Amino acid sequence: MRSATGQIVWDAAAASHLLSRAAFGGAPGEADRLAAGTLEDAVDSLLDAAAGAPTPPAPDWVRDPWVNTERRYADTPREESSAAHRATQRRYDEELNSLRCWWLGEMIGTPAPLREVMTLFWHGHFTTATGKVRVSQAIYQQNATLRRLALGNFRELLGEVTRDAAMMMYLDLEDSDRSNPNENYARELLELFTLGIGRYGEPDIKEAARALTGWTLDAPPGPPRRAGPPPPAPPAGSPATAWSPRSGPTGTTPGPRPSWAGPAGSALTTSSTSPRGTGRPPRTSRRSSSRSSGRTTPPDGSGAGSPRPSRARAAGSVRRSAPC
Repeated sequence: MRSATGQIVWDAAAASHLLSRAAFGGAPGEADRLAAGTLEDAVDSLLDAAAGAPTPPAPDWVRDPWVNTERRYADTPREESSAAHRATQRRYDEELNSLRCWWLGEMIGTPAPLREVMTLFWHGHFTTATGKVRVSQAIYQQNATLRRLALGNFRELLGEVTRDAAMMMYLDLEDSDRSNPNENYARELLELFTLGIGRYGEPDIKEAARALTGWTLDAPPGPPRRAGPPPPAPPAGSPATAWSPRSGPTGTTPGPRPSWAGPAGSALTTSSTSPRGTGRPPRTSRRSSSRSSGRTTPPDGSGAGSPRPSRARAAGSVRRSAPC
């Protein structure tokens, strides 16, 4: 605050104004305490608290790896799949309400209010909506990313948000491929997130959308296949659908290992590391030779794939296919 002569005024009123902007207001007596020191000391105390604060513990329902309770196998009855979908949607509603309360609690009780203020700021800047993004874990992971990078480098934050699962769902980036680039995210990126209207043209949008094609989300591990008799055999003469662990569809010969996959056992390969029935961790970011194989690997790592669910995606499990 400045006086009529242009001098900076640092008093309790100015300290209260600072706390209203860089925090959520101050506790009783906090403005007087800051005003007793210098303006520089007050600002340093807020920045130091934000830099040194520990990461808040996640809500109890957050899981890593996240297990997809909507996972549907080829032999899953429609009624069972519908019941699982309804139960999962109810769980998402409960978890999203829990997340709202959890974040409000962080805003109230945090030792680093500036960090939470900036998390809220970026939450409004890189907007998503739970009306479209129904996966609660994806919303939590986006919130955690914004908090982790709230006071860091904008370029790094922008890259993380671009590959964020909730953002990819919200602005349809996961459904964008080289045959049909989706421009939703590219348009928001240039108009709202970075440059602003008048500083780019339609060719920039099209090229940005083309450059971002291929990022997609892997389906997370599902619950173990239920015990019981195997599904009925297909009619005679129909293509085989069974899979073996090593060679893919039975009766086929495995092809050569693609060059992008790296040597067996490298960081670019996927292996099952969890005990049977617990699910394996979602795959990490990688490049693959095609956008999607259309099949997923069961949690026991047997290779017995199943059709990929259309909306069952792993929050944070991002990979990229061949570039356009």
